[in-house]
Amino acid sequence: MTASPTADSRTFRTHQALAPSHARIAARDSATIRTQVAVSRIAAPTGDESERAEWFAARLQALGVSDVRLDAAGNVVGTRPGIDDAAPVLVCAHLDTVFARTVQLTFRHDGDRVVGPGIGDDGRGLAAMLAIAEEIDGRLVRTR
Repeated sequence: MTASPTADSRTFRTHQALAPSHARIAARDSATIRTQVAVSRIAAPTGDESERAEWFAARLQALGVSDVRLDAAGNVVGTRPGIDDAAPVLVCAHLDTVFARTVQLTFRHDGDRVVGPGIGDDGRGLAAMLAIAEEIDGRLVRTR
């Protein structure tokens, strides 16, 4: 089944409208990589993620995300209200790593790559969430 022309045109218009946001996020990628390394340097073995969670919560608060809190399971939760009372969009990544607290969390640049424990699992996901929260600031870019 194919999408209707109306749905296709809405998707196209949405992508066009988001093009400036995509460009701004891409232009800030070196900062996102620095954030990725910073969060990956915080040990977060499964069941012991509180230090990383607190760091992440503070970053969300600094970006103006509202109602930032840690829930009973240790998840960091926050909201960025939209312009309507529409269904929420959820953006998520996991805080924990598979590495014991004793693993040396050092990182090195190898050309365009950053190499080190957990840098892509899920250091990139957490850094990307912060980049999205920065771009969807509730003023210049708002969700429904």
